[in-house]
Amino acid sequence: MSPRGVASAPRMPMEERRRQLLDITLRLVVEEGFGAVQAQRIASEAGITKPIVYRAYPSLAALQIAMLRREQRRVDGVLAKVVPADAGDLSPRDLLLQSLGGVLDAAAKRPLTWRLALHPPEGTPAIVRKIIDRRRQALLDRTRGLVQWGLPKLGGGQAIDDELMARVLLALAIEHVQIVLDDPQTDRDALLRSTEAILDRLRWT
Repeated sequence: MSPRGVASAPRMPMEERRRQLLDITLRLVVEEGFGAVQAQRIASEAGITKPIVYRAYPSLAALQIAMLRREQRRVDGVLAKVVPADAGDLSPRDLLLQSLGGVLDAAAKRPLTWRLALHPPEGTPAIVRKIIDRRRQALLDRTRGLVQWGLPKLGGGQAIDDELMARVLLALAIEHVQIVLDDPQTDRDALLRSTEAILDRLRWT
């Protein structure tokens, strides 16, 4: 035990320690809100003393911002991968199904990341909400671009408003991700089949 009564954690490289502190901060924020992010609480969960926390990050604000930026990069990385700039020969229908499948897999792998992205906890600082709102707008813009690419390929669907379609598809994707987050045992393939049936009714070809 350390002089302060904290169980001594194994020494680790600073980069590894920072990742550990970010993981703890993410979990605390998602499960209990930003108010739970306190230096002593984080130190105790990491099995270290407060000075080590501040050696890794000069302030709690810096720690929170670093965590948010990491989670944003993770979400952006998934979206960039599952919604390619060049869809090649894929049909809009197949691209949407492939993209949704990729997002569902990512949400199942990192549920805390996606919980934070979809449902920031009550008490989230205003500046953080602004960051999250900007990311949501960027996601809507990305979806709108996908719709604008796909609309000319719609059989008889040219009258569909691209903004409305983007919001509908985004809401559908978010609902599917939420289902996976609420129940990790959800049948992913069954969800995709239901989406496939919906898209077929929209006449994506």
